[in-house]
Amino acid sequence: MTSKQLYKRLEPIVNAMDKSIICKSVTDNLDGTYTMACNDTKWITAGFSITIGLNTYLVTEFSCNEWIKLSGSVLPTQLTFDIYPFKFKHGTIKAVASELNQLPNYTDRLPLLFLHDITEDKIHLDVLDAVDNDVDVKLYFLIDSDFSNWTINESDLKAVNPMRNAVKEFIKSLSVSQYVTELTGVGTIRNYNRFGNFDDNGVIKNIFNEYLSGVQLRISISFLRDCDCCENGTLDNRPAPAYVYDTLGNILAILYSNEIYISTGGGTCLPVTIKDINTGATITTIASGGEYSVEQLTVIRDTIFSNTTTIIDPII
Repeated sequence: MTSKQLYKRLEPIVNAMDKSIICKSVTDNLDGTYTMACNDTKWITAGFSITIGLNTYLVTEFSCNEWIKLSGSVLPTQLTFDIYPFKFKHGTIKAVASELNQLPNYTDRLPLLFLHDITEDKIHLDVLDAVDNDVDVKLYFLIDSDFSNWTINESDLKAVNPMRNAVKEFIKSLSVSQYVTELTGVGTIRNYNRFGNFDDNGVIKNIFNEYLSGVQLRISISFLRDCDCCENGTLDNRPAPAYVYDTLGNILAILYSNEIYISTGGGTCLPVTIKDINTGATITTIASGGEYSVEQLTVIRDTIFSNTTTIIDPII
């Protein structure tokens, strides 16, 4: 799998991360600021703008998973709102740094979710295995930091903890994705109070030309078959509901949505059997001249001799 393919597989998962914050109360501080009490502040940090209703507010202070202090012209009346997404990037550090440097406003560059280029992945050789490959992924969740003025504890509170919140939301989104298997095992999170390379004297060299803090997530992801990227760059999420076998057990075809298999010829090709791709259960057998069609995201229909049979719980 290439890094671009991995990026395209992860992109909808990143986009689906829950950005909503639900607060319990709001207090007017009578100085143009408002404090909202929230049990989960996601990856919100100071210096970023959010929209509540029709009004824009600037986050001036926060205490992770406790409260958010906003400045604005009017008291917020909604207690639920969405925050800004991550800027999801992949590639070499030099290329990503060059891209980010073209953006003058730090809120256009951050928060940053950086996918480290992969060097290898494990492929599953059994064509009947629902898993295509296992990929060891390294993701960096990063936000701006003030090295010269923050203590380690302040860095934890103002940068690391919000990014750890973001990791939790990413894992939640990953766990319900249709492109991966059920998550098992463990992942590894590493905190970076100062994100950069250190020399023997403890001098740090910044990465991406920014003073950043955050976390690294290392996790192994098992991707299902038939969810790779098409040539046009879009994600191919067609279902693969069934394999077509001849009488010797050889796979003749894999059927996707909006495709039809027509049984013709003789010898070992007749009859052919349609089996569930995951369970191996026989769905139907097709005689000569019969056809089997697949309809996208609805039901699978067997149209042999004009008889229609609805398959309950189709694979989508």
